This record gives sequence, C-alpha cells and structure tokens, in this order.
Amino acid sequence: MKRSLVVILLFTISCSLFSQKISISGYVTDAKTGERLMDAVIVDTLSKAGTYANEHGFYSLSVSGDSAVLEVSYIGYSTIYRTVGKVGAGNVNFALDPSIMLGEVVVSDKSIPIDKDMGALSLTPTEARTLPSLAGEHDLIRTMQLLPGIGSGGDGNSNIFVRGGDDSQNLILLDGVQLYGINHVYGFLSIFNGNALSRLKVYSGGFPARYSGRLSSVVDVRTRDGNRNGYHGNVSVGLVSANVLVEGPIWKGRTSFMVSLRRTMLDLTGFPIVMAIMKKIQNDEKLRLSYYFYDINLKLSHTCKNDDKIALSFYMGDDRYLAEQVEDFGSGHKTVHKWGNIATNASWTHAYGKKLFSELSLSYGRYRGKMYESNLLYYVNYIPWGGIRILTDSIIKGNDSEFTNSLNDVMLRMDWDWKIDSHNYVRFGFNNQSVFFNPGNTVIHNYVDWGNNSSAIAIGDIYTKPETQEEIRNMPKTISGDGYVYVEDEMKYGRFEANVGLNFSCYLAGKKIYPKVQPRLQMKVNAAEGLSFLASYTEMTQNVHLLSQNTMDLSLDVWLPSTATIKPMSARQVAAGVDWQFARQFGISLEGYYKTMSNLLEYKDGVNGLNRQTDWESLVEVGKGHAYGVEFLFKKKSGVVSGWISYAYSRSIRQFDNLNRGQAFPYRYDRPHNLSVVAIWNVCDWVNISATWVYYTGAAYTMPATYYPVLSPDGDVIGGNIKEYPARNSFRMPDYHRLDVSASFTKKKKHGTNVWSVGVYNLYNRKNPYYMYPSTNEITGKSELVYMCILPLIPFVNYEFKF
Repeated sequence: MKRSLVVILLFTISCSLFSQKISISGYVTDAKTGERLMDAVIVDTLSKAGTYANEHGFYSLSVSGDSAVLEVSYIGYSTIYRTVGKVGAGNVNFALDPSIMLGEVVVSDKSIPIDKDMGALSLTPTEARTLPSLAGEHDLIRTMQLLPGIGSGGDGNSNIFVRGGDDSQNLILLDGVQLYGINHVYGFLSIFNGNALSRLKVYSGGFPARYSGRLSSVVDVRTRDGNRNGYHGNVSVGLVSANVLVEGPIWKGRTSFMVSLRRTMLDLTGFPIVMAIMKKIQNDEKLRLSYYFYDINLKLSHTCKNDDKIALSFYMGDDRYLAEQVEDFGSGHKTVHKWGNIATNASWTHAYGKKLFSELSLSYGRYRGKMYESNLLYYVNYIPWGGIRILTDSIIKGNDSEFTNSLNDVMLRMDWDWKIDSHNYVRFGFNNQSVFFNPGNTVIHNYVDWGNNSSAIAIGDIYTKPETQEEIRNMPKTISGDGYVYVEDEMKYGRFEANVGLNFSCYLAGKKIYPKVQPRLQMKVNAAEGLSFLASYTEMTQNVHLLSQNTMDLSLDVWLPSTATIKPMSARQVAAGVDWQFARQFGISLEGYYKTMSNLLEYKDGVNGLNRQTDWESLVEVGKGHAYGVEFLFKKKSGVVSGWISYAYSRSIRQFDNLNRGQAFPYRYDRPHNLSVVAIWNVCDWVNISATWVYYTGAAYTMPATYYPVLSPDGDVIGGNIKEYPARNSFRMPDYHRLDVSASFTKKKKHGTNVWSVGVYNLYNRKNPYYMYPSTNEITGKSELVYMCILPLIPFVNYEFKF
C-alpha cells in the first residue's frame, strides 16, 4: 500500500510538469473588511477548470486557451466575473461584496456545507447562531455534535467523541496551535468564543497527510484577522457570559487588529442565586461557592506590498472554581480547582510567483491545572460580650493537599502549496515539535496537634501552632520530540478525484525512537451530476495519552507521553460512501466505516485516578479496540425552511487482557443510536426561528450487581459491603433526548444592529441523568438507583449590539 502510493505520487506529478497552460493566481478578499476568504471558488466558465482559495485566500488556476472568463463565488457574497487574457494573466485579486447577505442569517447550501476536502465539514459562527444554544451561548463545538459521526458526552460535556474514539483522540488546532483542554465550566461550554472565529473545519475520516498526531478527528479553528478598512465591534450580554469585540485598521488597508474579551456572568448572577436557594433550603449560612472563567483573543495582521502576510495570534483563558464551608464549631472544608490555556502563533505567508505558496509558523501552547483540597479544624474565638469569630489563619489540626500539572508545547512548521496545473495540487512540508511534560506535583500537609490546643479559646489565650508534616510526591518531568514530513497530491482527472499522501513521523521518547509511515488515500468518482461515490483509507498515530487526577467529584486532565514501555497509539480506518445532491436544495449522504485501534490505555481494576502516584505506568493496562458504523445525513440546504436530519449507528469495542477477564466490552461512550433533527425557519430578513431535537443511546456503565456484608466467624456484621461487579460496562443509563427552541430578532439602526435572542434549552424538561449511584430507600428498605440530573429546562435571553 505504502509503495503504491509513492509510485502514484511521482507519476502524476511528473506527467503534469510537461503541460503548458495560462496561469492565474491571486487572493480573494472581503471587499468591506479586507479579510481573506478561504475556500472561495474560482471557475473558468470557458474551459470548466476550477479551483478554490486556500486557508489564506490564495488561489492558483491553470487554464487552456488564450483567455478565461473567471467566475468567483463565496457563500453569502455576490458572485463576480472577470475576463482574463494572456496579457492580463498573472496576479489577479478579487474583492467580493457581502452586501447580499440576508441580515445575519445564512440559509443557503452552506447551512450544512460539504467541504472541498473529502470527508471534511465546515462551520462558521454565523451558521451556529441560527441554531438553539445552551443559555444563549452559540458554541461551534456543540453545533458539531449535531452532525453524523460526532458524538456528545452528554449534558455538561463539550468534548466530542468521533467514530469510536475518546476525547483525547481529537487534534484540535487554534490558528495552528495544538490545544490540550477546550472546556469551560466542566464542559458546559468550549473555550471557542464565536465572536472571534472565522471558520471551523472538522475531519472525521479521510485525513489529509498534512495533519498528524491524533487518531479520530481533526478540528481546525481559525480566528478573524480584523477589519482592515474601518472600525467595528459588538457587545453582547447573556445569562452565562458577556462579550466585547473591537476590530479595525492600524494602518488602513494594510494592518488590522482584533481584540475579543469574554468573561463569565456566573459569579455575578448564577452562583449567588444557587447559594441563596441552598441556604434557604438547608438553613446554611456558611457555604460559599464561586466560579469564574474568561477568554482573551488577540489578532494582529499585516499585509505587505507584495501581498506577503505576517500575523500574530494570541489566546489566553482560565477557569477557577471555589467551594468553601466553615462550621460554627471550627470545622472547615475547601476545594479549589483551576485550569487554563495559552496559545500563541506567529506566521508568515508568501507566494513564489503564480503556483507556489508557503507558510512558516512558530507556535507555543501551554495547558496547566491545579487542585487544592483541605479538611481543617480552626480555632473558634469566643468573644466575652457574646458571639464567635472563626480564626481561619489559626489551624488546630487537619490536612490539605495540592496537585499541579502542566504541559508546554513549542512547534515550528513549514508548509508549501504547489498548484502544478488544473489536475494536480501538491502540498508538502514538515512539522517539528517539542513537548515539555510536568505530569504532576503533589504536596500534602498534615497538621498534628499533640494535645496543646483546644478547639475553642477565649481572648487572651495562647495559641500553640501544631506540628506540620509535609509530604511531596513529584511525577518525573519529561521532554519529548515529535516531528514529521508529509506530501500529498489533490488530483482531478475527468470524473475521478483523489488525494494521495504520505506522512512520515518520528517520535523520540528518551532513548526510544518510534518511526511511523502513515499512508493516506481519499478517492471520489463523480458518476453523474450531483451523484458521487467516495472511499478512503488512513493510518494515524498518537504519541500522547490522557489520564485523569480525581478528587471528590472533580477530575483534572493529565497528559502523559509515550515511553519505552507505553507505545504510541495507532489506528487504521477504511470508509466508503455515496453523496447525492438533487433538486438544487436537497442532499443525501451515506457513509460506512471500520476502524481498528491499538495501544489504548485504561486504568487497572480498582484504580480510578492517579491518586498521587509517581509511577503512572503501573496503574494502567494496554489494550486494543475497534469501531464501526454507518452515518446518514439528509439536508435541505436553502429556502424559507432549511435544516437536516442526521443519524448514525455506531459501535465502539475495547479489549484488554487483564480487564473484564480478557473479554471485549463496549467503550463507555459507545452509543449505538444517535439522531439529530434540525429545523431553521427564516421568517423574514430580521426574524429567525429554529429548533433541534437530539436522541442517543445511554452511556455504558459498570454497576455492582450485588453487595455482601463483611461477617465475623460468628456471623456478625463487622464491616461494610463488598461489591460484586458483572461484566464491564454491561449496564446502560437511560437514553438521552431533549428539544431546544430559539428565536432571534435583528434590527438595523442608524448607528448599529441590535440582535435579541430568546429560547429554551430542554423544552419538555427531560431529566437526562448525568451520574447515577445505588442507594437504599429509607421507606421500603430496597436498593434502587438514584439519578443525578444537572440541566433541566433552562430559558435564556441574550442581547447583542453590533457597530
């Protein structure tokens, strides 16, 4: 397979070098903002040759004949035509006018866009705004979960699970920077602020050779460059967050900036209300809850006179959760949980003549987390004239622990796009990456009181500081080197299209080297107008693993490298399908796939977290898995009413020699049935109503089947129950389903545009379980399952002003 792909690549490239045609190249931009439009379509109406603009708006087109009539189009923009002859051929730029856009609602064939890359789907923030949201937050990641093959973890989980993979197997890029954590508020939202984004592209199969590092999907997110011609912005306020965005030129027509800020409203509105309710119900005045998150997106872009582009992008975001309770008698409990990301990228793009384009980028990413937990007894100071004062800086006894971890990622990348002719579009390049792992540092304090103190003192008594016993457990820090080179050729001959590529990666783990050749092949046959057959084969490798550090009901992501004993994960996937576009506004696609995975990790039986261990390799088992399924999508792409129906039947199976007696078992997020129905009604230019209904099989779960008490030789109960477990993940939670509805109202005024959005999440208040546990009914004395539900019916209102 690998040798055949090399032969095909060399043959097609060499044959194309002998063809002689007119070459035209340039950039496609937005006429108002000056931002470059990726994926704009450029077609010669005479020869029918066509191409598309790359991620930076650059295109290159070779046509036969003495002249060409170019048609340039982009969804939501006016189509323009221009005649180009041999004399005028060369650098030809196009600026498209967005004036024909219908308000802020795009109801066209981009509603569910099939991307130019086979197996890829594209989404924009404008498209996400037409759909119902969670508490008014239009999240592109949650919108992705409505598409076939991209599963959700349930309420409170913005992670995606693609074709049998887990949430660590998704390569998520923000302006080319790898991200290692994308959740806000424990997964209720993603870190992607829709106001700052221009486009999201997701691959669930048929991965191009230019991507490497994960097994299941690629999510490529791009931020906006900013308006080069004028100052604009928007301000929005909702129940969950407030947003501010400002953009404009620094040097008009050349240099632009974009700044976007988002902060939570939960600490100002949500948590005070929750605390008031809990205090009223429990008559507890000592509880204190707080939650806070923020995002900052910054982009600077400069276009040189020769159309070179220099850009600097920056992202920073953090979450902080605090729960604290101090009783009157001095007992105190405190939990602090923090995590956050930094991602920055500097890039330079350059066009070498009409056919060759390059991008050089240097990026840095950081993910860090912290958990603090304490159980302490404080002094209670009795005041002579009455009342008490808890001295939280005077500890009598107890313990606390703090766990911190971090990951730093530095990457240098070079990409070339070579448009040889109308038949071959070659991409090649390299990626060099160094990752610095600090898996975890744990500091434990035990405060020992040897009887010198009492739990309460009066003013004037002497405080004796307890003895502090400190324990430090540090997991070893490591540095890994990861690099790859790639080449791929997007070819088109008549009705046949293909992307043939190779990716050769080399991973350095200490003294151990893991080389890997990853062939990639996607094929498409256009059998008739609107009817296409597709097939793909891919091999992927992943050098990092994700485990969790658990405490109480919280968990913290811990990324770990492959080692001499823990090999990189790998996967092979084959897929085939059919796509039929008919009657100009309808489309049906059907695709089946089969994927095998090896070197997967699971905790050993009885282990549910790192638990302050320093030798993490001894806590895990290594196994394999396979996944298969069929995905169906029916879409109505345009008209007053548009939308789609998405259904996927899928299975994900894992097998470990030392788990479940060596027998295969369903993965926790194995959900055989997944259905989404989306309807968008464009009532008029300023009113949009939408609804979504989702259904999927409940998550697989392991529950104890029976309990046995610990008995003495005399038959007396002397201990707690011993749990007996059946087969792993043999129990299922109830099926998940909910209905969301929303409406948006857009009014253009003299000085800007007002947008009001109202809606309801989980309209019929379905109690979808987030967690469950066994309990004994106090009345009947029988065992029963107790389900915890976290997202009931939630109405929302959101206001946005654009200027």
